[in-house]
Amino acid sequence: MSAPLPNFGTVSLTLGRTSLNQVKLNGKQSHIPRHAAELKKGLVEGIKKQLGLK
Repeated sequence: MSAPLPNFGTVSLTLGRTSLNQVKLNGKQSHIPRHAAELKKGLVEGIKKQLGLK
């Protein structure tokens, strides 16, 4: 699944076989756990940093 976002480029979300989803943004990637009902602030900040949003 890919969706263009203004000022960000193309986001790609890949559902993996494990308990993680892979997110790609402009050639950078990060992994998001599927099992978490709500992501904690530190994890969200780490994902932003990995994707170059911070």
